[in-house]
Amino acid sequence: MVTTLKWRFEYDLNTLVILFGFGCGLVAWGARRGRG
Repeated sequence: MVTTLKWRFEYDLNTLVILFGFGCGLVAWGARRGRG
């Protein structure tokens, strides 16, 4: 049970990091495209 909870927490954390990085990249790309 504890291992499953820990795995799920790490999985959610990784997903958040990926989504955060993807969002930042998208915003940076949009800003660069808007200026150019």
